[in-house]
Amino acid sequence: NSATFGSGTFTTLTFDAGATDPVLTMGSDVFAITTGNVGIGTTGPGAKLHSLSATEQLRLGYDASYYWTFTVSSNGSLTADAATTGGDLNLSAGGGIVLDFDDDGASSGEIFRIRANQGSGLTELMRIKRDGNVGIGTTAPLSKLDIVGNLTVRSGSDIRMYAGDDTNWRMGYAPHSGGNFT
Repeated sequence: NSATFGSGTFTTLTFDAGATDPVLTMGSDVFAITTGNVGIGTTGPGAKLHSLSATEQLRLGYDASYYWTFTVSSNGSLTADAATTGGDLNLSAGGGIVLDFDDDGASSGEIFRIRANQGSGLTELMRIKRDGNVGIGTTAPLSKLDIVGNLTVRSGSDIRMYAGDDTNWRMGYAPHSGGNFT
């Protein structure tokens, strides 16, 4: 129940239809269906789709120019990479909260933002811009940390500001001075 096609410099194609779990081998490439799982590069797939390779394991694309590649390295880290500038990555939890990773190529654009559904659509909560400025409550942060809205510092905490020569100014609540900031 098996057939082999090709010889010489042609890649050999073998398909064993008589096996309990069919395996298609083309040269050193393997395609296997095992107990309902599909394996590419492995004869023992451990999930519905299991791709095994030392290089790019998955490519999802719109066309030949716009696609993402996914690769798991030997230490287990996952790399997702867009083929072109402008390939944003948006992670959504059912539309309730969205994490956007943006590469528009603009030197002043945002590179990361968090948005949440506040009942009337998505509202931006925070953004990090390419220049390193972080905005909370603003889409246009003007400094390293730009907060529009209230800032709460819990009891026992100080707010410290440092000058370039490590001189520091300290602001804190001092109950012994009538509850004023000192």
